[in-house]
Amino acid sequence: MGTHNLVLLTGAGFSKNFGGFLAAEMWSHIFNHPLTKRHAELRKLLMADQDYESVYTLVMTGNGFSPECRNDFNIVVEQAYKALDDTLRKWQFTGELNQVNTYGIGKLLSLFNSPHDRCYFFTLNQDLFMERWWGYRAPSVRWFPEQFYSLHGAELEHKDFIKLPSSMDEKTVNEAIALHSGLTYIKIHGSYGWLSSDGKNLMVIGKDKTIAISAEPVLRRYFDIFKKVMSEGQKKLLIIGYGFGDSHINQVIADAVRNRGLKVCIVSTSPYKDLYSRIEQNYPDALDILDIGLDGYFPYSLAQVFPGDQSETVYFEEIKRNLSGI
Repeated sequence: MGTHNLVLLTGAGFSKNFGGFLAAEMWSHIFNHPLTKRHAELRKLLMADQDYESVYTLVMTGNGFSPECRNDFNIVVEQAYKALDDTLRKWQFTGELNQVNTYGIGKLLSLFNSPHDRCYFFTLNQDLFMERWWGYRAPSVRWFPEQFYSLHGAELEHKDFIKLPSSMDEKTVNEAIALHSGLTYIKIHGSYGWLSSDGKNLMVIGKDKTIAISAEPVLRRYFDIFKKVMSEGQKKLLIIGYGFGDSHINQVIADAVRNRGLKVCIVSTSPYKDLYSRIEQNYPDALDILDIGLDGYFPYSLAQVFPGDQSETVYFEEIKRNLSGI
């Protein structure tokens, strides 16, 4: 069985449509936490650098931080992600016009699904929105309790967190994917609710993501799958809500664009010139993705594409037309 020629990749901007947090909002949750205020050095770092991931790496790996400070910061970060999950699990589709129609999202996902091919949905998100709303399950990882997938409002308790396996060979992952029907959901950066194989909380949120990925067998295999699919040729990648801030992801996509003919389509609320300027200034390793690989750009919010009244829009027709013209 081959791989479907359409592939999906989502970032934090995707979940933002359903109450999720962007990086700046995560920073606020972390900065405002009472435990953060106990440590003047944390407050100072966060005020100087609004990239909470960068601060996290410095605190966890740098010198001059007490065990208490590191422990408190771990608690703060986990609770920020819990706040994210609480927001997403309480989100409801009420049919308001400015809401994203979840039925429309289902139509979008169906474009990437085929009974004749292996189909992939990659995400950089660590939230549980897709698990809660569509029952998605990551391959080769033990699932959450069954009722979690059918009750959007059920709170995930720490006792239900999943410890990742300490070993994972390629054959095991491939067999799990082969038994999987529909879109194979690959969480490249891990997930809230996952514990590392040594029992510690696992979320790849520091700047050294490649190191964190290499330390976990499951994430190593997930990243290998991402690289393999991107390099297969004759593929079109739709990106929603990714700001191109992860160098290891940019490198894989850019290499596939340059050498394997990968075509890239982007859904973004930013005008193209604004996105290009931001990438040129901050993430030059992603420039080839735009200069060589860009095949479609859709400067629309998902609420415009899939409005709450469930009407068919010219925006979705435009996206479908582009994706069908491989």
